[in-house]
Amino acid sequence: MKRILAVVVAALIIGAIGWAASSAGAAGSGGATVARSTISHEGLYSGRDEAGNHIRFTYAHGKIITFRVNHEDAVGTATVRRSGWHMLCDPASPAICSHGHWFTPNKVKGGWQRGSDPHSTHFEAHAIHVTS
Repeated sequence: MKRILAVVVAALIIGAIGWAASSAGAAGSGGATVARSTISHEGLYSGRDEAGNHIRFTYAHGKIITFRVNHEDAVGTATVRRSGWHMLCDPASPAICSHGHWFTPNKVKGGWQRGSDPHSTHFEAHAIHVTS
């Protein structure tokens, strides 16, 4: 009886270790997406916002160099930190500002707005020409 009990306990322990390892692996793969996203691909990104506007921007040397909605450029650049950026808006200006975050090395989700507009129009963009 003691031998059967020892086998059952050993099986439960091994099962628990396996479950913990697979749970850590599953959590790690979610974390891997975040970790990989910090290694975002530099290059040209293109996509659409929720209103159907064409979004296009260039990411190079740790900065969003150009951000364009249709044919209108945002003013300035934004530094990317922790796989995301936030371009500050000047409330007195009608200029475009943006924010975004990489979900994979090639996929960005974010939003854009005009200076004093509190509403952000959401977009999704993908790398179409990778330079790094």
